[in-house]
Amino acid sequence: LLAAGAFIVLLVASTNIASLLLTRVSARHREFAVRRALGASERDIARQILTETLLLTAMAFIVTIPSALWTLDAIRAWVPIRMYGADNIAFDGRAVAASAVFSLLTAVAFSAAPLWSARGRASVDALRSATAATADSRWRRFRSGLAVAEIAFALVLLAGAVTVIRTV
Repeated sequence: LLAAGAFIVLLVASTNIASLLLTRVSARHREFAVRRALGASERDIARQILTETLLLTAMAFIVTIPSALWTLDAIRAWVPIRMYGADNIAFDGRAVAASAVFSLLTAVAFSAAPLWSARGRASVDALRSATAATADSRWRRFRSGLAVAEIAFALVLLAGAVTVIRTV
């Protein structure tokens, strides 16, 4: 149950970050239009978005290592010694490697929506329009879907937490 709870928290955080990345790219729609007008290719813009996402993910990964160690100490303090498997709770190289791989996969997966949003836009229309890219109904629905998914994950997490508290 704890692993499932941790996974749901990870899904909530990942969904939140995907929504933030999509909003950030949508706000930069005019910048990408100017770069296209100056000769940047779709590949250049995609490389920029992916590099920024990988950098943000790497920084988040670096911050999570000390917080994971602190959390592990807190878990060891709260988990009863007589509980089955309590003495096996550890943070080792496998956990760090799995976190690094998952961070990389998350960065690539959640760069897909912003990359798709940034590509295929007409540069001339973007430079002429005064409205932001957030006015596009397709991306508004996608971001709304992300928000709904985040709320659903949070409710599942809440229900699981209540179940665990009642069980303990």
